Amino acid sequence: MVDDELAKLIAEAFDPAVTVLVLADACNSAGVLDCDTPGIWGKRHVVALSGCQNEQCSTDTGNGGAMTNALLQVLGNKKIAKMRKQGGVSMQYIFNRMVEAMPEDEEEGGEDDEEYDEYEEDYDDDEEDNYEEDEDEDVDPISGEVPEPGQNINISWPGGCDPTKIAFPF
Repeated sequence: MVDDELAKLIAEAFDPAVTVLVLADACNSAGVLDCDTPGIWGKRHVVALSGCQNEQCSTDTGNGGAMTNALLQVLGNKKIAKMRKQGGVSMQYIFNRMVEAMPEDEEEGGEDDEEYDEYEEDYDDDEEDNYEEDEDEDVDPISGEVPEPGQNINISWPGGCDPTKIAFPF
């Protein structure tokens, strides 16, 4: 399902008074609700939190996506939990705390590179290379673009909506 279809389906299925929050911890997910397309959302309260920008890949931690883990960490904070019970936490506030909770980018030259270097030392140079290196290895299969390094979570909303004035729903 593409973003246009998802946005249309949600807009048609829910009463305009319903606040819509979509969490998309997936690669190329910044435009998941087509919030920048005029005419879809009207004056609805709609916010999309996505795991990365459209030209990036989301990170899997082995225990869910990095954005999902950041959200769970934020929601588990006692101060924030108390604020949520009092209805004093906006979508934007939660998002800003999620940005702070995101893991730092891994730097090149880390432990994985050291393991690779050890493997290279054991490699027999006399063996014939029977493979071709895939030059398009890092190209995203959907967009055909090389993803930007790192992962920047994203918040988006249509023009008539303000995430600083919409309470986080749960």
